[in-house]
Amino acid sequence: MRYGTYLALVVIGVEMGMLGAFLSVAELHVARLTVPIGPPLAVVTNVAAGLWAARLTGSRGAVAAPALGWLGSVLFLSMSRAEGDVVVTNTGRGVAFLVLGALAWVVAAAASRWVVPAAGSTPEVTRPGDRFTADQLPELPDQLR
Repeated sequence: MRYGTYLALVVIGVEMGMLGAFLSVAELHVARLTVPIGPPLAVVTNVAAGLWAARLTGSRGAVAAPALGWLGSVLFLSMSRAEGDVVVTNTGRGVAFLVLGALAWVVAAAASRWVVPAAGSTPEVTRPGDRFTADQLPELPDQLR
């Protein structure tokens, strides 16, 4: 079951990379402003997919599965073929898509520590109203009892 989950995460990463690569040169025109779609899309979807993968599997290392799929597909689509065809071009938008997309995976890996607690750790109280339950409290040493 676990290998199937990681394989599905890699496939999701490949699909995200392919979609983002084709949208890396797309732009949106809003009131005389030209807004690129590819780099912001790569950042948002990569961070979201990385955190979702960590949450789904309960492992911080699961962020690497869709990241490898994404990175493999966009690097493949950025190489030119013998005919000269290339999907991710060597322009500012193409480079921004590659660099910001790769940095988004680093952000997702770093942020996964808040999604998946470390093994054997006690959850932290994060908001003023949060309380520990009795089974979450650490054991007191015999000297303090």
